[in-house]
Amino acid sequence: MAHSLATLLPFAAALASAPEGPRVSLTSEARVLQGARLRGHECALDGGAAADSQGIGNGVAGVGRRAALAAAAASAMLFFVAEDSKADAGVLSKYIKRKKLDPLDTYVPTVLLAQIQFQDVDEKLVGDKPDFADARSMLRNGPAGSLRNDIRAVAQYAAEAGNGKTANEAVDQCLSALEDLDSLLFRASRESGSASIDVMKSRVSTAVTALDKLLATVPENILEKGKAVATAYREQSTPSNDDALGFDESPDQLKGLL
Repeated sequence: MAHSLATLLPFAAALASAPEGPRVSLTSEARVLQGARLRGHECALDGGAAADSQGIGNGVAGVGRRAALAAAAASAMLFFVAEDSKADAGVLSKYIKRKKLDPLDTYVPTVLLAQIQFQDVDEKLVGDKPDFADARSMLRNGPAGSLRNDIRAVAQYAAEAGNGKTANEAVDQCLSALEDLDSLLFRASRESGSASIDVMKSRVSTAVTALDKLLATVPENILEKGKAVATAYREQSTPSNDDALGFDESPDQLKGLL
């Protein structure tokens, strides 16, 4: 290290004694070169920053484009799902419209038989100790068990014939009276002396009258045929034949017999 310093000293002295002019000129050139280099670095830095900025902008734009595409795709999917739902609903609606009711004459006999059952219920509401539980059971078995569906089917036929208002009012009156009667019978079977027999009988009368109004919308020939079938059924349902045929039969079995 000492030898190297001794070697460099003469050069240092020569530089120190050099004329001032060349030193200025050299320094100016150096400054020019240095300035050029600095400007080059600045340009490079500016270019990099610009590139970075452009890259960020492109990235943001890319994200924006991707979001827009995703939103468009989601909208398209929702559109097709909605269209498919509409198509399915249309198919279901067509199916429901095509589905036919059974012929009217298959409903009329069961409605007539249910009306007779209600009259039998009225007969049970007599004496000092009526069997309320048995009377309530009669509202739920035999032809009366399918009454709700049967009278609505008859009302639909009536509506097609232009008598929908009368038929629907009769259906509502009948069902409302039967619901009240069922509730009264239930309470009476649980609480002795809690219900009025007269009120129960009035509900039975309302239901029977409402069924008369509904059956008045049925064409005469179909009504007469239904009465004949109901009479034949009642004749076969005598006590001696209760084991073979009776009001405890299901609606499907009854319609099969009809």
